[in-house]
Amino acid sequence: MLTHRNDDLVTAVSTSLADEFGGTVAAHEIDRVVRDSLRDLHGRVVSEAVTDMLRRLAHHRLHRLSAARA
Repeated sequence: MLTHRNDDLVTAVSTSLADEFGGTVAAHEIDRVVRDSLRDLHGRVVSEAVTDMLRRLAHHRLHRLSAARA
């Protein structure tokens, strides 16, 4: 379940990644990938590392998605 803090985190990471992937991946897809990545990290990463790990995991997944479309 997303809390208000997590929702803000998803928005911030999605916005950041949209600058890089917005030309090849739709905004709603970026948001979905970020939300799915946060869900997958839940309980697996210490809270201090969540922001960095979320951005890295979502970036990796978006890069693969973008490459598959090229």
